[in-house]
Amino acid sequence: MAKNHEVYLIDASAFIFRAYYALAPLSSKGRPSHAVAGFASMLLKLLREKSPKSCVVVFDSKKPSFRKEIYPEYKANREVPPPDLSGQIVAVRRMCEKAGFPILQEEGLEADDWIASFVRNAFPNEKVVIISSDKDLLQLVDKRVQMYDSFRDKRTGIGEVEEKWAVKPDQIRDLLALTGDSSDNIPGIEGVGPKTAAKLLNEYGSIDGIYRNLANLPEKQRAKFEAAKEAVKLSQKLVDLKDDLKIPFDHLPELPESFPGEFKDFLVDWDLHRILTQFADRLGSDSGNASNTNASSSRALTDLRLLKTMDDLKDLRGEIEKAKLLAFDCETSSFDRNCARVVGVSFCTRPDRAWYIPWNHGEVDLSATEMKKLIVESLARPNLVKLAHNAKYDVEVLGVEGIEVVNLQFDTMIEGHLLNADRRSVSLENLARDFLSEEKGDLKALLGKSENFADIPLDQAKEYAAQDAALTFKLHELFKPQLEADASITWVFKNLEMPLVDVLASMEMTGVRLDVDFLKALSKELHEKLEHLVTEIYRSAGREFNIASPKQLQEVLFAELKLPTTKKTKTGYSTDESVLQELASKHEIPRLILDYRKLAKLTSTYVDVLPDMVSARDGRLHTHYHQTGTATGRLSSSDPNLQNIPARSEEGMKIREAFIPEKSHVFLSADYSQVELRLMAHLSGDEKMIEAFAHHRDIHAETAKIIFGSSDKEFRSRAKAINFGVIYGISAYGLSQQLDIEPKEAKQFIDSYFEQFPKVKEYMDASIKLAKEMKFSETLFGRKRPLPDIDSKNPTLRQMAERIAINAPLQGTAADIMKYAMVRVHQELLSKKLKSRILLQVHDELVLEAFDPELDQIKVIVQKAMTDLSNTPGENLKVPLVVDISTGPNWAAL
Repeated sequence: MAKNHEVYLIDASAFIFRAYYALAPLSSKGRPSHAVAGFASMLLKLLREKSPKSCVVVFDSKKPSFRKEIYPEYKANREVPPPDLSGQIVAVRRMCEKAGFPILQEEGLEADDWIASFVRNAFPNEKVVIISSDKDLLQLVDKRVQMYDSFRDKRTGIGEVEEKWAVKPDQIRDLLALTGDSSDNIPGIEGVGPKTAAKLLNEYGSIDGIYRNLANLPEKQRAKFEAAKEAVKLSQKLVDLKDDLKIPFDHLPELPESFPGEFKDFLVDWDLHRILTQFADRLGSDSGNASNTNASSSRALTDLRLLKTMDDLKDLRGEIEKAKLLAFDCETSSFDRNCARVVGVSFCTRPDRAWYIPWNHGEVDLSATEMKKLIVESLARPNLVKLAHNAKYDVEVLGVEGIEVVNLQFDTMIEGHLLNADRRSVSLENLARDFLSEEKGDLKALLGKSENFADIPLDQAKEYAAQDAALTFKLHELFKPQLEADASITWVFKNLEMPLVDVLASMEMTGVRLDVDFLKALSKELHEKLEHLVTEIYRSAGREFNIASPKQLQEVLFAELKLPTTKKTKTGYSTDESVLQELASKHEIPRLILDYRKLAKLTSTYVDVLPDMVSARDGRLHTHYHQTGTATGRLSSSDPNLQNIPARSEEGMKIREAFIPEKSHVFLSADYSQVELRLMAHLSGDEKMIEAFAHHRDIHAETAKIIFGSSDKEFRSRAKAINFGVIYGISAYGLSQQLDIEPKEAKQFIDSYFEQFPKVKEYMDASIKLAKEMKFSETLFGRKRPLPDIDSKNPTLRQMAERIAINAPLQGTAADIMKYAMVRVHQELLSKKLKSRILLQVHDELVLEAFDPELDQIKVIVQKAMTDLSNTPGENLKVPLVVDISTGPNWAAL
C-alpha cells in the first residue's frame, strides 16, 4: 500500500489501557504481557492498514504533571494503575524504541501537551492524525488535523466535532471548562451540561464573552456563573493544552519497509509469536534471533487450499499422517442446526496452510465419496488430537452424517473463556481480531439472502472456510501455553469443560418430546385468561387503552388515577415491575397489569412458540446449551431458554407438563439440595452450619431457631430469605423489599445472622481481601473470574466486584460440581450401554429420560455421580452433598 502522506501521533496510554483490559493476562513464561501484546498487535495492524508517512508515539509522564501543582485534586479520582501494568508500560516504550519510532515523553508533562506542541508549532504544515479517543484533544482538530479511534475505525474532523458537541473545535476548551470533567476531576460549573455550555458558547463565542454578558443570563444561571468564576478560570487552565514544548527532532523519519532485528528479538522474548506470524511482511527477512527461535511460526498464513484433485488428496492425506494436531471446522446448509447438513469441512495441521474439502459443495474432480472417506478417516484417527472452535456444533452436525470425532481435546472458544471469564464475546471473529489482529470473513455478506454455504462460489468459500480452521489452529497455539501455566484452570478444562462438550452435544441432539396438542389447548386457555384480564383492566381504568404502551399506562396510572409516582425515566414515570408491585396495595389495576404481563410473556415466549420449535427431523424440541454464556461457569440455554420457565406458578407448571418422555420411559429428576449453602458452610467453616448439614437438619428452620427463637412457617420463610440473601451479598434495603419490612429491621436481621454465624462474615471479608490481592475469584475446582473493579474508586463498581468475590466461588463451585456430575452420568450410561439419556439441565436440576427396565440402576448411577467428589479438588468437602431424586410422567410431576 502506498504511503498516505499523513503523520500519525499515537497516544500510547489509550492503546495500552485498552489492550490491558481486553486480552488474556499472561505469556507462556507466566509474566503479565497482555498490554505489551495488545499494543504491538494494534500498532502494527494500524500501520499496515493505514500506511502513514511517519509515526510518533507519545507517552504520559510517570510523575504527576504541572497541572497537579495548579490544582492538587487534578485526576485525584483516577485509579492507581494495577501493579502488573506499570512494568508493561516500560516494556512498551522499550519496544517502540527498538522498532525505531520517535518517542515524546518528559517528566511532568502529559501526552496531550506533546501532541499540541507537535501539531501547532513543530510541524505546522504536516497533515496529522491523532490516534486517541481523548476528548481534550478535540480542540486541536482543524483542516489538517483529525482524530482517529482505531477501535471503532472512526475519524473525527471539524464536521464531526460540530455535529457531536455543537461547537467549533476551538471552543472545545471552553466547553470542557464549563461542564467540568469527572474523569480528570476538573470542577467546571455545577448544573451546566454540554447542551447549556454549547448554547452559551454559540451565542457569546467564548467564556470571556459569556462573562461580559452575564446580565443577559437568567437570574439562576447568572448566579451560578458568578459563584463559579474562579473555578471556571481554574478549569480553563487545566483543560488548556501546553503547545510550546521543544520537539527533540527536526525531521520525521519515514516508516521503514521492515523493522530492525532487535524489534523482532523483543517480540520473541515476550512470546509474541502470533504477532511475528501475522506481521511477517513488516518484519523483514533478516530475523536475527527471531528466525532461529520461531522460524515456522513467523511465516504469514497465505496458503488457503481447495481440495479438488487426486494430487490434492494425496498431499492432504500426507499432511494428516504426519500431524499431531488437527483443527477442523464445518460449513453447513442452514443456520438452524436442527436441519443443517454438512456442505464442507476445513482442516488445518500447521499455521501456514489450511484446506477446504468441498464434500457437498460444487463440482470438483474428486467424488463426494472420496472426500467423505478422507473426512471420516481423519476425524477417527485415535492418535491425532482434534481441535475446533465451538466444537459442540461441529460434533452435532457431523453426528447427523454418521461421522464421529475421536480424541477431541481442545476447543478455542472454551480456552478463551477460561482464560478470561468476563470477556463479552469468545466468538472466533472477536478472538481472532483481539489476539491475532486478523479479520475473519463475513459469512452473511458472502451468503446474501441464502443460508446455504453451498451457494457461495468455491473460490470465495475456500478463503472463508479454510481461514476458520487456520484461525482456530493459531489461537490454540497462543492459548495452550497460557492454560498450561495454570494447573487449576487446566484441571477444569481437561476434566470438566472438554468432556462436557460431548455431553451437551448428546443432550442437544437427543432433544425432548413435547405434547404439542396439550400446548395448543393450553394456549387457548391462557388466551382466554388474557382476554378476561384485558376486560378487567379496562373496567378498572374506566376506559380502553394500549396496555403494552408505557406512555398510555403512565397516563392511566398517574394522570387519571392519581397514583403516586416513583422512579423517573426519560419518557416519564416508570411502570416497571417493582413500581407496579409497590402500587398494588393502593389500587387493583397495578396487580392486574402484573398478571397480564406475566401471562402474556409466558404465552408469547413458550406456549405459542414451542410447538413451532419442534424439529421436523425427529419431532422433538432441541434446546441449545452454552458453556461460555456466564462468567460463573453455570450453563445457560436458548432456543428456548428453559431456565426461565417458572417452576412454582400454576402456568409455569402447566408448561412443564407438556414435556413428556418417550413410551416405555419415565422422567427422572435429580436436584441438588441447597448446594450453595452447603458450599458456604464448607468455605466458611462455620460449625453451626456444618453440624446442621451433617445431621441432615433443615438449615432454614435451624437458622430461624438461632436468630428468631422459633422455626414456625413465618420465621422459617424469613430465615430462608436471609440464608440465600447473604450469599448473594444482599443489602438491608434488598432484604427489606423481599420481606416487606423496614430497612432498619432488615439490617438488624442481617447483623443478628452474622452474630450467630460469625465465620460466614469472616469468609466474606477474607474473600474480598484475597480478591484485592489476586484481582480474581476462584472456585474450589480452580475456575477463575477476573475482578478488575475490586479496587475501583467508583463505589458502585467496587461493591459489585466485592459481591462477586463472595458469591462467585459459591456459584462457580456449584456449577463445577454439576458439570462433573453430568460428565460422570453420561460416561456411565455409555460404558454400560444403557438406553437412558440425559435430557435437560436447569439450575441445580438434572433431568433424564430413563428406560423403565433401567430405572433402579439409573437412580444408583445418578446418586453416586452427583454426590461423590472423590479424586477432584472438592473431595474433602466438610458437608455432604444431598440430591433429591424423583420420577414422573412429565416434567411438572417431578
